[in-house]
Amino acid sequence: MRFLPTDEQSDFARTLRSLLGSAQVPAAVRAWADGEYGPGLALRSRLAGTGLFALAAPEAYEGAGLLPLELSLGFVELGRAGVPGPVVESAAVSVLLSELGDEALAKRFLPGLVAGEAWATLTLPGGSGGGPYALDADAATYRFTVSGACELRPAAPGGVLRSTDPARRLSRLAPAGGEPLAAGPAVARAARAAGLWARLLTAAQCLGVAEALLERTVGYVKQRTQFGAPIGSFQAVKH
Repeated sequence: MRFLPTDEQSDFARTLRSLLGSAQVPAAVRAWADGEYGPGLALRSRLAGTGLFALAAPEAYEGAGLLPLELSLGFVELGRAGVPGPVVESAAVSVLLSELGDEALAKRFLPGLVAGEAWATLTLPGGSGGGPYALDADAATYRFTVSGACELRPAAPGGVLRSTDPARRLSRLAPAGGEPLAAGPAVARAARAAGLWARLLTAAQCLGVAEALLERTVGYVKQRTQFGAPIGSFQAVKH
């Protein structure tokens, strides 16, 4: 059994890393933290051009198919670069709509997500791996909430909570009244699938963050000197 990425998968990851390395992501993050979404939206469009967002949607809706491995490799690179915005949430919404089996809803929302023309955020019930807060609801094009009663509804952003990371804003969503977009066991199944993908892609982002921090730390301790020697030569720092 082969556990390493294929050459095609590795090339895709390298393409994303190269794109993000030249995209001035730190400036986009600072602007995002100040509520200026333009640079982040421009970055989203460039990422969409690589086909990244198409990996969470079926071909019938302009996607490339539900490909969690390829998407995870891409999200490692998003984490490595610190890309702002509800990227995990948008992918989770794509999966939810794909798994729901409602053609009208899929045609309504998926093409914009695949093309990088829209962000989405959502809240899921605890049994599906979700929580009460949505990320970047003020910047999202689409906002959804899935209730414990297995209802999928559009929602409006509530009050924004302060966060230790100013580029990540959390808020409660206010579900819209009227008839839900969908309801019943199919919503519960789709929400569980979306929660699984969200956990996988969050882990991929965290891996990218950890690899970036390790790389920068190793580079620093090779340059920083103390007592006439690089601190990376000291046994405790090596450990």
